[in-house]
Amino acid sequence: MPGPVHRFFFRLLDLVSYARYRFLPSGPFRRKGLPSLPSRPDLLLVTVAFNRADMIDRQLEMVRQQVKEENCCHLVVDNSPDPHKRKAIREVCRRHGAAYAAVPPGVFPFLARRFTLCSMSHAFALNWAYYRIVRRVRPKFFALLDHDIFPISPCRMADLPDFLDIYGVRRTRGNGRLWYLWPGWTIFRFSAVDPLHPDFCPTFQGKVYLDTGGGNYRRICRRIDSARVRFAPDRFFRLSDDESISQEDLYYGWCVEGVDRAWLHLINGSDYKGLGTKEEMLQYCMEHLPIFRGLLRK
Repeated sequence: MPGPVHRFFFRLLDLVSYARYRFLPSGPFRRKGLPSLPSRPDLLLVTVAFNRADMIDRQLEMVRQQVKEENCCHLVVDNSPDPHKRKAIREVCRRHGAAYAAVPPGVFPFLARRFTLCSMSHAFALNWAYYRIVRRVRPKFFALLDHDIFPISPCRMADLPDFLDIYGVRRTRGNGRLWYLWPGWTIFRFSAVDPLHPDFCPTFQGKVYLDTGGGNYRRICRRIDSARVRFAPDRFFRLSDDESISQEDLYYGWCVEGVDRAWLHLINGSDYKGLGTKEEMLQYCMEHLPIFRGLLRK
């Protein structure tokens, strides 16, 4: 269990990230390098990239094939610390015609990567993307995607009924007492959540840790009408003969997640544990798409 000093440091980084992008002026010098996007599209897809051009390449290709939205834009927000990886991801986006934006390097993202969990660095990228780009574009809906999640069947994401403002994957903590929306696959109605000032940083509720997106527990989850929120179905599958799934194996082993009966999530695609299995897993999943389509429909 993290101690009070760790929780205080997380809270400090949380406040810095949120304040930095919400309250500091976004003058012309802060807009340098931001992509040109059409105003008010029906759907803005936002993917945070991290050092994996192969994942982005595959995701952009499959989104173009399977996501059936007429007025849709795809934005890749590059949070890669390696400049060579950033160059490769930028080239992939150019080839697919997707918008590209590089998260500015800075001392706080550096501290987040070095001295806390990678989820805090991911959160910096999400807060930057929301307050610098999404808020400027003002889409009808915006959807947050991990870089290692892929649509494997035809789907539509901006067809939420009028009574829904949020549709996404729920992550629970504290024996199910607390929950937050996973920013690896969640759709938001912009007009409903913008007045609540989203904050995607991980945080603590008491001693319970809520991962990336957890800051929205107090900003959105506790304040929005629960009748206007629905949770997408998700299931976990093991890709080996052993049917048991431990917590360690779930995030670092041969396990994948199915989301909303149409999306396949490789889990930990950045492979920050250095297991070297993600390329093999990606290839395996692409070669067995009919099997996964059948499993997700059940």
